[in-house]
Amino acid sequence: MKVLLIDTASGGHHNYYASAMQKAADETVYILPEKIDGIVSKQIVIDAGFTKKKSFTGYLAWMAKIRRVVKAEKPDVIHFLYGDIFYRNFGLSLKHTCAGRPCVVTCHHIRRSKLHDISLRKISRSINAFVVHTESLKEDLEAIGLGNVEQITYPEFMNIKRINKNEALSALGIKAHDEDKILLALGGTRDDKGLDILLEALKTVKGNFHLIVAGQENTFKREFILAESVSYKSRVSLILEYLSEEQFELCLNAADIIVLPYRKIFDGASGPMTDGAYLGKMIIASSHGSLGREVTDNHLGLTCEAENSQALSKAIDEALSGEFIPDEKYKAFQERLRPEIFTERYRKLYELVKNS
Repeated sequence: MKVLLIDTASGGHHNYYASAMQKAADETVYILPEKIDGIVSKQIVIDAGFTKKKSFTGYLAWMAKIRRVVKAEKPDVIHFLYGDIFYRNFGLSLKHTCAGRPCVVTCHHIRRSKLHDISLRKISRSINAFVVHTESLKEDLEAIGLGNVEQITYPEFMNIKRINKNEALSALGIKAHDEDKILLALGGTRDDKGLDILLEALKTVKGNFHLIVAGQENTFKREFILAESVSYKSRVSLILEYLSEEQFELCLNAADIIVLPYRKIFDGASGPMTDGAYLGKMIIASSHGSLGREVTDNHLGLTCEAENSQALSKAIDEALSGEFIPDEKYKAFQERLRPEIFTERYRKLYELVKNS
């Protein structure tokens, strides 16, 4: 079985996801915006700059280039690894591009509105299978009439090393008090991830904490973070850069609690949640959508109302006041994070659509 895998971005979890997919088929060919180390399969570089420029003509040109690859490679299945890019253009040209070959589209975030729902239905009619990573998102899509939705749990790709907390803090150059629990806000400082809500919440937290903000500067810059945390500045450490694999591992191992105060606009799988759960960390997350449901259903920690700094402050104080011990439901969730389960689920899906 030969599968053509297509992505529009690289770096971070995009690379891990793409690399893991090599094991989901007998032969894989990739269309990527740039070559990725660690992928031994054939890679074809096609720029996807239209996603940043939001260019309709750029989108059509990109799809035309994919059609030429489909014609030359003759894959058994075509799989778009980041189907979120189709929302804006209602999946236009998708069916034509796949040229009668089975097509799978994975969407990482589902946004709901009348227009988004129309777009989702149009995309669904052009493909064989829609993949989402949480049961909540699957139910949402089925509720608007999509009948070809599959749920495949987002795994822990990195096989993160386990490091003693104090050793990790020392390696990062972070000095925290012994009584402090380490809170971690991990990843780029985008608006939808709600870092500003966390910084506001911490102004009224009474318990002992030390906050690590680690990831690239995006919406919220260093100056903003420093200004908002001035009342507890001695308890904040900033690592505002693209994290190396070593830094990423150290931050996760240094943390006691992963904090995910995501805004309501975010509804999808969370890489930091998955990575934290893999290591048995407590998760504090917004209660809305699939993120809140995963934390609640799998006993991963605490949830609170999204975009409510007071509710987040109370949740953090509750977490700081006791010890967190993963239970059997948490451990069962950890078991589902194994990458081999993820790739086997995709292999079975490819076989299903190929033979349907």
